[in-house]
Amino acid sequence: MDWQGIIVEVPGTCGGRPIVKGTRIPVWLLLEQQASGATEDDLLRNYPTLYREGVRAAFAYAEAHGMVAYEDWDTEFCPYHGPDGARKTRLSAP
Repeated sequence: MDWQGIIVEVPGTCGGRPIVKGTRIPVWLLLEQQASGATEDDLLRNYPTLYREGVRAAFAYAEAHGMVAYEDWDTEFCPYHGPDGARKTRLSAP
């Protein structure tokens, strides 16, 4: 799936993080939802402005950029969690 033109970075929108074009839905949010068990159809149902090609492009973008969901990491050893276990960030690209 070619994500170019569908996944965009817009300064001032969602902190400039990659989003699905035409929405304010960031790629990291879709990855987090998928990691929690949401299916493509769940995402489309839960986010009315989202479209199927956008979901697939988000996953292709994430794969191409090595993005991972941090929710599976051990909070004690993860530098992206504070001392209380609260997440500082959800996803990252190298």
